[in-house]
Amino acid sequence: AFNRDDTPKLKVLFLELNGLTGSIPSDIFDIETFEHLNITGNSFNGSLPANIGQDFGNSNPLEVLDAGRNDLTGEIPENVYNASNMVNLVLSSNNFTGQIRSDIFTNLFQLRILALDNNGFSGPVPETLSPLSQLTTLALQKNDFDGVISDSICNATVKGNARIQLRSLTIDCEEVTCECCTNCGTTTRPRPRGT
Repeated sequence: AFNRDDTPKLKVLFLELNGLTGSIPSDIFDIETFEHLNITGNSFNGSLPANIGQDFGNSNPLEVLDAGRNDLTGEIPENVYNASNMVNLVLSSNNFTGQIRSDIFTNLFQLRILALDNNGFSGPVPETLSPLSQLTTLALQKNDFDGVISDSICNATVKGNARIQLRSLTIDCEEVTCECCTNCGTTTRPRPRGT
C-alpha cells in the first residue's frame, strides 16, 4: 500500500504494461502532492477509488489519470469531476458504465485529452464547453451515447471558428448526430476481457 507518511512527496507513478492485477490502491490518492498516475495496459479491476480528485483544502494536484486498457468497472467517481487541475483523463478500453455529468467540461476546464472510448457509458454527450476550455482530443466512440453533439462543441473544432482547438473528436455517428466529428467510430465494442 502507498502510505502518505512513507511517500509524502510522491508526484508521479508510472506502472504501465506491468501485468498488475487487483484493485487500484486508494491510499495513493491521499498523497497531497500526487499529480500523475499511468496504469495503462494492466489488469486492474473493480471501481476507481472514490477519493480520486479529492479536495485537499483549496484544490487537488492530480493532472493526469491514465487508466486505459484495464478491466475497471463502475462509474466515474464524483470527486473526479472536481479535479480542476486535470489535464489528461484517459479511461479507454475498460468496462465503465453510467452517464457523464453534464458539467464535466466546465468543471475540468484545463482538460486537454478526454478519452472515454470503448466502454459502456450511455446517455447524452455533455453539451457545454467552458470558454476557457483547452480540450484538444475528445474520444467517445464505442459506447452507448445518444443525442447530438452541440454547437458549443462543434464550434471548438478546427472546422469551427472559435479559438479553442479541438483537433480530434470521435464518436459513434450511427448513434449520435455529429456535424463536426473528425472521425466516426462504430458502436460495435469488443467483448470485455474475461467474459
